[in-house]
Amino acid sequence: MHNNYLVINTNLCKACWKCILSCKKKVLGKVNLPFHKHVRFAHPDNCVGCYQCEKECEFGAIIKYSKKGDE
Repeated sequence: MHNNYLVINTNLCKACWKCILSCKKKVLGKVNLPFHKHVRFAHPDNCVGCYQCEKECEFGAIIKYSKKGDE
């Protein structure tokens, strides 16, 4: 999953929810089923590219998005 700023790798997400708590724009939300838990985009258009959620994620589940060919 990605928006203009971020990529979420749900396989790496450990559902600690620190990224959600760090986002002041409410971009991220939860998939919180008993055997299926990970972060998701709740409001991707709210993202301003502050990357605070990426900084909070110690598992590398959220990284900066870059289009191929961009530097």
